[in-house]
Amino acid sequence: MKKRTSVFARLFALLAIIAALAAVYVAVSGALDEDSSKNGKQSNQHAKTEKEEKPKITAATYEVEEGDTLTRISHLTGVKVTRIIELNPETDPQGLVIGEVLKLR
Repeated sequence: MKKRTSVFARLFALLAIIAALAAVYVAVSGALDEDSSKNGKQSNQHAKTEKEEKPKITAATYEVEEGDTLTRISHLTGVKVTRIIELNPETDPQGLVIGEVLKLR
């Protein structure tokens, strides 16, 4: 004779599994928070270094070189791609010409 498991027993088992997973999640995230608070000074210093390394606009124009894309120019100059497009409406973003001068300001 087979013994059937009741619906309530199955639900209870499912809830127990969910509770166990939640407990593991809380324990792991708490451990990660402690690690990040111990290394907080290092994280802040790293964030400042990244901000300091951000390129600054020094020139008003940029001359397109071989292999340049608007994204690469944006990274080099610190000017957003959308801003470069706004300042240079006559330029085809997909067909930059070597030697072409783009306005940055």
